[in-house]
Amino acid sequence: MENGERTKDQKKRKKRQKVKKKRKKGQKDKNKMENGQKTKRKERRDKRSKRKGNGTKEASVKARARDISFMKRTVARYQLRRALASNKLFKSRGRNDQQ
Repeated sequence: MENGERTKDQKKRKKRQKVKKKRKKGQKDKNKMENGQKTKRKERRDKRSKRKGNGTKEASVKARARDISFMKRTVARYQLRRALASNKLFKSRGRNDQQ
């Protein structure tokens, strides 16, 4: 820091100050949207995410897929529990008691 050199942080801060411009009083911020209005990027994102399912524009497609996968997992857990229970019964009876 000889001869008035700036650190990296100071340089970044100075650069940010140059980039930052003040709005004139009463001028709207271009990036700020009015209530209920979406930016173009958000609109495109929403359309794309809605179409991900079966090529439909319904948002519920994703929800249905989530429900289906949840049911698959639940059924698998239930079947596993039943299999374990029946296996325990089988073992507790012993081999000779079978028949």
